[in-house]
Amino acid sequence: MFDKLVQLNPDLAIKKVTDDSFRRYGFVVEGYDVSAMIAKAKEIVKIPESGCDYHPSVAELEALAPKELLEQMHYGEMPMQIGTCAGFGDSIGALEYHKGDETVIAVTDCLILIGCQSDIIDGKFDTKDAEAFYVPAGTVIETYGTCLHYGPCNVLESGFITLVCLPKGTNTPLDKPVVINNLEDKMLLAKNKWVICREGTGEAKDGAYVGIVGEDFKVKIK
Repeated sequence: MFDKLVQLNPDLAIKKVTDDSFRRYGFVVEGYDVSAMIAKAKEIVKIPESGCDYHPSVAELEALAPKELLEQMHYGEMPMQIGTCAGFGDSIGALEYHKGDETVIAVTDCLILIGCQSDIIDGKFDTKDAEAFYVPAGTVIETYGTCLHYGPCNVLESGFITLVCLPKGTNTPLDKPVVINNLEDKMLLAKNKWVICREGTGEAKDGAYVGIVGEDFKVKIK
C-alpha cells in the first residue's frame, strides 16, 4: 500500500511514521496492547458515506482495560478520553492543535497530513510546509501539542477508522464565549481545540479562523 501511494502521489514525498522526519511531530508508541480496542472499534464504528464522523469519547472503548493503563502510564494519571474518527479525506481543509499530546490508534491503514504550529506565520499556514505520513493499521502514534493535524486521509476505498486519545474534555463545546485578546484566541473553536482552516470550507462556515493558504492538493489512492 505504501509503495502504491508513493507512486500515485510523486509530489507529496510520502514517508512512514517510522521515518526520522516524523520526530518533529511525534513518535511511534510501543509497549501497549491495544488489540481489544481495535477489535471493538471494528465492531461498533460505522464509516459514513462521505466526510468524517468524530466522537470525542466512546464509552464502549473507555470501558476496556487498555484505557486504564494508558491513563495511568501514558498520560501520567491525568484524565483522558478515547474517541473515534472515521470516514474519508484527501486534502487539507483545516488543521487543529491542542495543548496536550494526542495519541492515535490506527484501526485501518491511513495517511496523515500534518504541520507544525511554528509554521503559522502572521496568521497563515502554507500547505507547502505540510508533510504526509503513512500510518499502517495497528500502529499507535503520539503527536505533540504543537503538531497541526486533522482527520486522516483514507488510503482504502472503504475509508479509514482511527481511535483518538486526548486529555479529557478536548473537542467538546466551550462553556463561555471566546474573548479575543490576540490572534490565537481567534482560533479557539472548542475546548482545547485551536483551528485554522481554508476559505470556503465547512469549518470556515462554522466560524473557524481562516488562514490556510497554498496549493489545495488531493491525495490519490487510485
